[in-house]
Amino acid sequence: MVKHGIDHLFQVGDLDGARERLLDLYFFDRLYEMVEYPQILRYWRALGDESAADQYQRAALELLENDDFEFIKDPVYSAGNFCHQAYWLLAGIAIFRRLTEKSTALFGPDHPDTLSSLMNLASCLDDQGNYEEAEAFSRQALEGRQQVLGPDHPDTFDSLNNLANCLHDQGNYEAAEAFYRQVLEGREQVLGPSHPNTFDSLYNLALFSHMSARITNKQSNSTNNWSMAMKAP
Repeated sequence: MVKHGIDHLFQVGDLDGARERLLDLYFFDRLYEMVEYPQILRYWRALGDESAADQYQRAALELLENDDFEFIKDPVYSAGNFCHQAYWLLAGIAIFRRLTEKSTALFGPDHPDTLSSLMNLASCLDDQGNYEEAEAFSRQALEGRQQVLGPDHPDTFDSLNNLANCLHDQGNYEAAEAFYRQVLEGREQVLGPSHPNTFDSLYNLALFSHMSARITNKQSNSTNNWSMAMKAP
């Protein structure tokens, strides 16, 4: 019904109405649960906007200041996740940073909502290339979940995987691989070998092994080329 409603506005040419609905974060939250993010990007392109980052950032921050947190946290969270997926990283960072601050002030630094926001903030920062801050927040989220939820909770495995991604992106492959294997083993034991998250871990580890092999081969080829060049007359 939600998707049909936005599609109808485009069909009848009510572009202003469509824009208003897409920026209504309560409506957007329901739409985001129903469709993949590329479809929402297509809606914005149909409106002539390649990016709606500033609009979502403004809508989310206004909602955080003016409404009851328990009621608005999910719509704001969806806006932040969408901006991250769309690679509107500055907006995603601003949203998750403020969401983390608000949750910390209301519930404390170790509340599950705070740790979820912190992990997503770290992920956005990692994609931005701000590795130092991303790693610090990833470790903070992981330590908090280990203490509050326990080492074998699925959310703890998510945080551990997030830290592994961050270390991998920095080129710390040995530490990343160790964490990827720890996540895989934990998910196999707790969630089972056929769980989608376990398959994700298998994929991450396989992709990591493939990329590491390519890097090793490149380094080996570079060394061989240098040796040959030095031996050349």
